[in-house]
Amino acid sequence: MIDYIADKIARKTAHNLHLPYIEAHLEVEMTRDGKSLLHKRQRSKSFVRNAYNTLFSQAAAAEADDTTFGPGLINAKDVAGTIAKRDTPISWIPNDVSSLGNGFRGNEGISNHGIVLGLGIGAESLEDYYLSGSVIADGNGSGQLNYNPTEALIKVWSAGPRTLSNSIKRYFNNNSGAQINGWGEIILIGKVNFAYMYGNLTGWWYDTYSIVFSRDLLPSPVNIPDKAQIKVIYTISLVYPS
Repeated sequence: MIDYIADKIARKTAHNLHLPYIEAHLEVEMTRDGKSLLHKRQRSKSFVRNAYNTLFSQAAAAEADDTTFGPGLINAKDVAGTIAKRDTPISWIPNDVSSLGNGFRGNEGISNHGIVLGLGIGAESLEDYYLSGSVIADGNGSGQLNYNPTEALIKVWSAGPRTLSNSIKRYFNNNSGAQINGWGEIILIGKVNFAYMYGNLTGWWYDTYSIVFSRDLLPSPVNIPDKAQIKVIYTISLVYPS
C-alpha cells in the first residue's frame, strides 16, 4: 500500500510539473504443481549507483574516467568489485542489446548476467554492486536452481497513461531434490561496454563489464520447495509528461 501511494504521489507530481517520470516494478511468482505459493508485486526502489552513473554518462556525454567509486564520480563497479573506467562514456554492447547474452538477457545456465537470485538479507544501498549473500547458483545440485534463458523483452506503449515500458522476464526451476531455504535477494545485472579507438589501429575496441543496476529484497526471505518454479519480471517504465 505504501508503494502504491508513493507511486501515485510521484506520478501526480511529475504530471503537475510536466516532467517525465521513470519507475521500475518487480513481480515475483512461485508455483508448484500449478498452485501459487507466492505472488508479490512491488516497486523496485533500489536502482544503484551503477545505474545512475550509466544514465548520467549517456545523458551528459560524460566520460567514465574516475579512479574511485562514489558520489560525484563517474565510472562503474562490476560484480567482482573491479572499477571499470575509460576516457569514454559507459555504453551498452554495440550490437543487438535485446538479444540473448547482451543487455539484461542472461543465457540459459548463466547465473552472473540478467536476473540473478541470492540468499542475502543485507539492507538495500545505493552503493550495492553485487549480492549481500551467496548467489543461488545454476544447476541441479544441493541449493541450486536451473536458470532459464531470459525471455524476449516486451516493450509496450500505453497511449492513455502515456507510458513506455520494457519488461525483463526469467524463470527458475528447483530440480535439486530438496528445499532451498532463505531466498529473498534479487539483482539485475547488465553487460556494458567502454568503446574506444586504440592508437593508429582501425576500428573500435571494447571493454565489457557485468554490472548490477538494481538490487531488491523480498519483504521477508522465503523457502523454495523442490519442484517449484519461480518467475521474476522487472518492468522499467517511462511516464511521459502531458
